[in-house]
Amino acid sequence: MIKYNKDNKLILSEKVLHRFFKKVIIPENKSECWGWSASHHHSGYAKFDTWESPHNTAHRIIYELEVGKIEKGLVIDHLCCNRGCVNPLHLETVTNSENLRRSSTLSRHDGYCKN
Repeated sequence: MIKYNKDNKLILSEKVLHRFFKKVIIPENKSECWGWSASHHHSGYAKFDTWESPHNTAHRIIYELEVGKIEKGLVIDHLCCNRGCVNPLHLETVTNSENLRRSSTLSRHDGYCKN
């Protein structure tokens, strides 16, 4: 069963949290992209499967753990343009049309993207 706390943040069991964060690579400078040491989808997104979350991508799981529930109709935009990044500070909820607009813009996230 999927659970959220009073702040609308995802709740995972201690065992699953431990397994999840073992795969997160946090650099010394925490403002940089956070890596993922486990498998990735063919599209480049970090992959994590658990029945305790409605998602199977690590960036969506960490967003719901640290920021809050992703509302219906919204997607996650990687402000850093790095699909493998799981730093919650690099993630923003937007509509799908906004995400598509941003991805087709050359100045996508001027000054932010490392790619």
